[in-house]
Amino acid sequence: NDDVPPQPPHERPSVRAMDSSTIDEIVRIAQSRGGSGDLVHDQLGQSTIRRSHPPVPYSHSIPHAGRQMAGAVPLDQAPPFKPKNKVSIIGCGQVGLAIAYALLNQGTVGALALVDVDKSKLEGEVMDLRQGSAFYSRVRIECSDDIAITAKSDIVVLTAGTARRPGETRLDLVGRNASIVRNIVPKVLQHSPECPICVVSNPCDVMTAVASRAAGPNVPPGQIFGSGTALDSSRLRSLIGATLDVDTNSVHGFIIGEHGDSSVPVWSSINVGGSFLLPPGGKPTEAHRAMHADVVVAGAQVIKKKGHTNWAIGFSVAAIVNAVVNDER
Repeated sequence: NDDVPPQPPHERPSVRAMDSSTIDEIVRIAQSRGGSGDLVHDQLGQSTIRRSHPPVPYSHSIPHAGRQMAGAVPLDQAPPFKPKNKVSIIGCGQVGLAIAYALLNQGTVGALALVDVDKSKLEGEVMDLRQGSAFYSRVRIECSDDIAITAKSDIVVLTAGTARRPGETRLDLVGRNASIVRNIVPKVLQHSPECPICVVSNPCDVMTAVASRAAGPNVPPGQIFGSGTALDSSRLRSLIGATLDVDTNSVHGFIIGEHGDSSVPVWSSINVGGSFLLPPGGKPTEAHRAMHADVVVAGAQVIKKKGHTNWAIGFSVAAIVNAVVNDER
């Protein structure tokens, strides 16, 4: 409208962008996600919506709009960041953190909820992970010692329990870890009643049975499952790959049964680049059985040298999570 002269910038009308209670709420949310509350408060406290000139009607036959903020979106109507694939990890020792680290690097998740009884240490771990967020896709990472933070998860990974000590077998952990699992599972289902639960706590297969019983009869079969022999299969595949000097991803095959000492290698399933390791009807040799024996003791050897296992199981559980959240059947 050429009849309305433009106003100098210092005389252009402006309005406060939001009230103090709204600013305080945004500051609280920003701090809970690792942001700077002071910076948010300063920026929002000074923010205004400035017009280039007073509102004028397009035509004199149209009523004047007054000081209505045309085009402004109320804060409660602005679309929030909605992360996809929320994954919760309960028990953030060496294994739980390795799973979280693998998930971040693989870009599998949009939200991570980490739970551990040692809240102070967990907060430090989360701060450390957040500070590297420039190098992975956007992920909202939250932590607490309260299982309520896992609400509305797409999958919950249970690693809580005591770790295996040098010289111990997985079965030695039954008494120590069963009560922990029984206590956690009903709380998880209270907040995410339909989400899958992947049990990693050792002994994995026994703890999966304990978790299923703790869940009760109303939980359908398959909703609670263990990480099983995914790690055993990876260890055998990596051993064969190193033996033949080929990429482990070119080696295919499975170990089935119970994770650990009583696992069963399916030699007839193992192939390298499509060429089977054994001929049809062939029997495994002593060399093959020795490779499986190496797989069985692999975890104990790692524990003897470094005190715990974490990276390999972290990668394997991350692959399971990826298969579940992306429905890779």
